[in-house]
Amino acid sequence: SVHNSAPLPGRSAAVPLPGGERVEELPPTLPALLDWMRDSADVPEARWGKTRVLPAGDPRSDLMILIDAPEAGELMAGEIGALFDRMLAAIGRDRASIWLAPFATVRPVGRVPQDVLRRLTAVARHQIGLVAPKRLLIMGDAPSRALLGMEAIPARGKFHSLNLGAATVETVATVHPRLLQERPAFKAQAWKDLQLVMKGL
Repeated sequence: SVHNSAPLPGRSAAVPLPGGERVEELPPTLPALLDWMRDSADVPEARWGKTRVLPAGDPRSDLMILIDAPEAGELMAGEIGALFDRMLAAIGRDRASIWLAPFATVRPVGRVPQDVLRRLTAVARHQIGLVAPKRLLIMGDAPSRALLGMEAIPARGKFHSLNLGAATVETVATVHPRLLQERPAFKAQAWKDLQLVMKGL
């Protein structure tokens, strides 16, 4: 399904912000974008902490997974990471055969201001466009709200066409493994979402 109730920000690399200022043009290649995410003082989350956790895996993969933020300085660490790895194994994948990216490279403390959210969304959309996966799996409410305009549970269970301007990406949303730990009843729904995102890959 296509979510059309609100325009998605970030249709181009430069995004208007309140007050008329504009985000700088984002780096045009994935290696340059990753360098910028690691080193630049201009990233949206620059003030949140020193340790930024970058995307990892195979950027040529047909499957990209977008999560909200790192756990304990890693992408999917500890028990949540172990559950995530089991979920990947269930669909015949591992971390080396996907592109795993955080919506924010540093876990925020407290509420994220709207202008920062808008910039994070623009960076995420730009990265998805550069990776150009056949399918995108969004895990969790924050990236689902930013990219699809709704939280993961109402968004899950169906395909969304994520319009990036130059291309569209078939996208599935599901709950974050963190929620599956707290509420195991969602595991059956998450399994259906995993099967859906792999359909035809």
